[in-house]
Amino acid sequence: IFFFPNLVTVASIAILAYAVLDWQNGVLNQMIFGTGPGAQDKYIFWLNSPVASRIIVSLIQTWMWFGYTMILFIAGIQSISASLFEAAIVDGAGPMRTFRSITLPLLRPVMIYVVITSLIGGLNIFDLPWIITRGRGGADQSLTTTVVYLYNRAFRFYQLGAGASVSYLLLIFTGAFSYVYLRFIGFGKED
Repeated sequence: IFFFPNLVTVASIAILAYAVLDWQNGVLNQMIFGTGPGAQDKYIFWLNSPVASRIIVSLIQTWMWFGYTMILFIAGIQSISASLFEAAIVDGAGPMRTFRSITLPLLRPVMIYVVITSLIGGLNIFDLPWIITRGRGGADQSLTTTVVYLYNRAFRFYQLGAGASVSYLLLIFTGAFSYVYLRFIGFGKED
């Protein structure tokens, strides 16, 4: 059940979100304010606020990838030998000490993988903001991500050089952020 949103395409989720959040015919407004003659005057334009639209996209992304991330962490936790936990109990370690000294260090590779792939996915998000805003970028261009901007430059305005430049910059930023993160956490250094 938790993994299901990850199985459905992002386009399907975006169309569903648009149908729920549409300010004229959206299910959410109809559930809150009803469908009577004067109800439409009270409807909220959910995607009209830059902050609200960013929060909505963030919540949808979190919902979609929660199950995948949860499965990775469950696999990581199950790969930790039970004898380590038993030894900690015998040595008198409490639950917090066991968590800090055994669980977190042994989940470190999983956490690194999740953070790096989330970073790359966040920098490359395209389909959800594109479909929700119908390619217009949302209120005050709040949902114009780097890849949406790249697509607009290259394929809507036919500025292929600008689109290529943005894609190279995106590659450099993604690599730089990943490198800085790995250096920050001390990945590859012997403990």
